[in-house]
Amino acid sequence: MNQYETVFILTPVLSDVQMKEAVEKFKDILLGEGS
Repeated sequence: MNQYETVFILTPVLSDVQMKEAVEKFKDILLGEGS
C-alpha cells in the first residue's frame, strides 16, 4: 500500500484552540476515508 504525505496551511489568525480543532477535523476526515 502506498503512503502519501499531506500538507495543509492554516491561516495565522487562528487561536491555538482553533488550530487544534482544525487539525483534528482534517485528521478525522482522512482517517474516516481510509487514508
